[in-house]
Amino acid sequence: MLDSLKGSLQAALDKLRGAAAVNDKLIDETVKQIEKALLLADVSLPLVASLSSQIREKAKTEEAPPGYTKKDVVLKLIYDELVNLLGGSSPRIPKPDKNQEHKVMLIGIEGSGKTTTAGKLALYYKKAGYSVGLISLDNYRLGAAEQLRQLADKVGVPFYADPSSPTRKAFEEGLKQLRERGAKLIIIDTAGRHKDEEGLMQEMGELNNFIHPDHVMLVIDANLGQSASSQAAAFSSKVKVGSVVITKLDGSGKGGGALSAVAYLKVPVSFIGVGEGLDDIEEFDASSFVSRLLGMGDLRSLIMAMQAAEKEQEESLERMASGRMTLDDMLSQIRAFRKMGPLSSVLEKLPIGGGLKIDQLTEEQGEERMKKWEVIIQSMNKKERSDPSILDSSRIRRIAKGSGTRPEDVKDMIRQYELLKKTMKNVRRNKRLANLLGG
Repeated sequence: MLDSLKGSLQAALDKLRGAAAVNDKLIDETVKQIEKALLLADVSLPLVASLSSQIREKAKTEEAPPGYTKKDVVLKLIYDELVNLLGGSSPRIPKPDKNQEHKVMLIGIEGSGKTTTAGKLALYYKKAGYSVGLISLDNYRLGAAEQLRQLADKVGVPFYADPSSPTRKAFEEGLKQLRERGAKLIIIDTAGRHKDEEGLMQEMGELNNFIHPDHVMLVIDANLGQSASSQAAAFSSKVKVGSVVITKLDGSGKGGGALSAVAYLKVPVSFIGVGEGLDDIEEFDASSFVSRLLGMGDLRSLIMAMQAAEKEQEESLERMASGRMTLDDMLSQIRAFRKMGPLSSVLEKLPIGGGLKIDQLTEEQGEERMKKWEVIIQSMNKKERSDPSILDSSRIRRIAKGSGTRPEDVKDMIRQYELLKKTMKNVRRNKRLANLLGG
């Protein structure tokens, strides 16, 4: 996501990391590169100017604490200021009591992705152990109710809609039926509206009055960029917005503008949409988000996701983190990765420098590659999986034949194993910086 911004920021930090010494000239050059990257991502000029001023002033005056270098301090300052720009380090995910009824109302501009987001949220909370139900109150967009019905069927949650009835009557009947079916977390999709459509904005206030939602989520398209702030302000003036969901962040060049604009209004961002699939929604954590933008990795979220997918892999994860991983460990993690989504979205959470670059692969190609690696490792004997250094050309030919692959495929898998092993060793070497960042 935000590949252009990510690439520009990482290029600025690469120069800083590679410098023999940090002086005022280098600090100014780094800040200018960061300014350019943020402005191209549609972050507003006042916010960029404020961030730049803070970094320059602190970088030139703050002393490095014992055990750290000036370079460490500057990297931390850049990280901290970007986190602040995006709303601070505290996650804002609604986590209601699973045993109490909780109504979540989705609002936003038409075309922002509210209905799809409703389905994504239903799946997200169902996986978290909630009894979820969906209600469609969008009586304007043709097919809105049917779209949500299909999403509800895919997720496996109860659903209600009656486009022929007034919205209040439809809501009351839907709430009654979902209660009878045991739903506690009720997600309500409403019609799209724009800040300049006074009648529809007034209607939204009326919906809010009879629904009495426990949480209102404003869904905003990342392509709005800086104008997201005016939309958020308009919606907030009519109802109490609890949090914002930024959608389509995977393909937008203006995503940085939308995120920073909303954060500037002190409206917390709870989720971000990063793709078309029902699983393509993430909790928004500014700290993790900035870590990934800067190429510092997000090992914490990666490890947590792995543990959720394969609880029995704790020993394997410890070996990986210590750089002592075997091919059995790699096989274990491949199986976990395949449960976590596209290979590219998993590997982007690893710190930069490991060499795992698969941006050129499609999701299907990445999945096919992992399947191939799994078969290759399964074709090895126990000794080979424990000590891949013994794999000579004769063994490689035998393994390729046994797995129905080519020797080049076996060599490719070994290269990726070595790169992953090197990456995990780099994580340990960078532990000082991780501690400084609070990670």
